[in-house]
This record gives sequence, structure tokens and C-alpha cells, in this order.
Amino acid sequence: MSETRIPLLTSLHPNMRRYHNSGIDVTHSYQSRCISSWINNNFMPISINSYKEESILECFDGVSVKFIERDSEEITGKPLIYLDDMIKSVLQEYNGPIAITNSDIVIDLSESILYTIQHLQPGEGIISNRKNITEPNSKHGCPFRFGYDLFVFHTEDLKRLDFGSPMIIGAPWWDHFLPISMINLGIKISAPRNPVAYHLVHDNRWEKDLWVKMGLIYFDLASKYIQPRNSAILRYKKNINEITSRAPPLKFAKQYLTSLLLNSKKNDYKLKALSNVNIEFIRSMTNDELMNRNGKPAPDPDFLIHRNCRPGCD
Repeated sequence: MSETRIPLLTSLHPNMRRYHNSGIDVTHSYQSRCISSWINNNFMPISINSYKEESILECFDGVSVKFIERDSEEITGKPLIYLDDMIKSVLQEYNGPIAITNSDIVIDLSESILYTIQHLQPGEGIISNRKNITEPNSKHGCPFRFGYDLFVFHTEDLKRLDFGSPMIIGAPWWDHFLPISMINLGIKISAPRNPVAYHLVHDNRWEKDLWVKMGLIYFDLASKYIQPRNSAILRYKKNINEITSRAPPLKFAKQYLTSLLLNSKKNDYKLKALSNVNIEFIRSMTNDELMNRNGKPAPDPDFLIHRNCRPGCD
């Protein structure tokens, strides 16, 4: 294994709780397993957190922590970090591939995928969805098809992002916004045939009103940031516009949605349509154009175009 470690950005949560399906609290052991998996797969984990968490964040061996001023507590009720701030906090320090993942994700890379990540070039990216597992040490579970949990992009490409989006790590929709933003920049994205990320299922996810609020904001971001650079993106924009024309105005999201809007089945349908359009677009734009490098053989069938995936559990 190469000695060169890839920076991996995350945001550890002091109040995270995870339980075995027997009801036993496995929070510390599971978080330790996540961190060990990052280190064992040649990543250098860096947790980006709000200064509000400085006194309560548990220290873990092998993880460095950066504290920043801005957080999203007024929106989410928690001091979650903005995606933009997470990325910008390290861009001046590193040059090369950088990974981003959620804090409760176990990573397990094959040798070929690790090699590809280590030799990632500008213009290339790697994403992976996850498997939901019910046992903390398991690798058997159902692939999650509605979002992504591991991203690797080159710093030269991340610097090209139009910073200023309100997407939030740990809140809904950021995992759609990031890969679509990179595709919009012309980045060619590959995805493993089988997920390389694992996630212990839990009940305490984000609230429905936050999903709605951030989804409506996503509509606005798509209209601002996504440019029809080719026929595929043009079709994506057309699909988004068709949904947007029937969606509530963004002002409702900015003014904290009324209970009537939150309970609207019509609005729920539109956001589910948005999620489906996003995922299908990301899948359609993934590829297997991974080059032989330094005399190494081409990556094994771990890498295939993501749209060949079939839902189901192993």
C-alpha cells in the first residue's frame, strides 16, 4: 500500500448515537470502526466542525479536527457545516485527490479502486453509494439507491466550483448537488459496480421539513448553477424546469415553510420526482473510462458504469 494518504473530509457528530439491532449502544465502537476503515484504506481523516462543538467533540486517534465559525444551526437546529466551507477549509493546503464522506460510513476499497483514487487526475471523479447494514461489523446489506456517501475529486476541479451554495453536510440533497455540480463542470465520474461504503441503519434521520426546505432550495440552485453545456445536461435542465414549474416558490423555503406546505402530498410528489431525476441523471453520466497508469493493469470489474447496477440485497 502506498504511503501517500488521501485527505478525507468529514464532520464528526458529538451527539451521534448508533445501536445494535439488539438495542445495545455501539456508538463509540462503530465510530471507531468507521475511522479505522478510513485510515486502513490510506485516507487521512480531517473532521470539519463548528466551534460550538469544540468542548464536546470526542477525540479519536488518527483524526485531525478543524473548527470553523459558520454553521447552519439556524436552519437545521444543529451546528452542521456547509459543504462550501468544508471544501474551502483545505483547498489551500492540499493538491491532488480529496475524499468527502459522511461521518458514519465504513469504507472498504479493493486494491484497484485504491490505486485509481491515488492516481486520480483533474477532470476525473469517483462516487459511491452505500450498503445499509444492520450489524455493525457486517458487509452484507441492501444498496441504497437514492443518494451517495463517498466522493473523490481533484483539488483543481473543486477550486472551480461556484462557492456560495447553502448545501449542508449531514442535511438532505448535498449528496445530489455535489456530483451534479462536478458533472456540470465537465468532470467524468466513475462509480463502483458494488458500493464500497457501508452504513449502519438507524432511526434518527433528518426531519421531513428539512428535506422539503432543502429540496426547494435545490430547485433554485439548479436554475442558477447548472448550465446546458451538452445534450445530457440540457435534458436534465428541461426535466428540472418541468418539475419547478409546478413547485412552490422558493420564498416559502426561505420563510420557513408553513405546516400546510409541509403536509402537502403534491409538494412531496414534486420533491420525490426531483430526487428521481437527479439520481437517474447521475447514473446516466457515470462512466468506466479509467486509464492504465504507470504500467498497472486496468482496474478490475469493480469499476463499471453505474447504470448497470441492479437494485437488491446481497
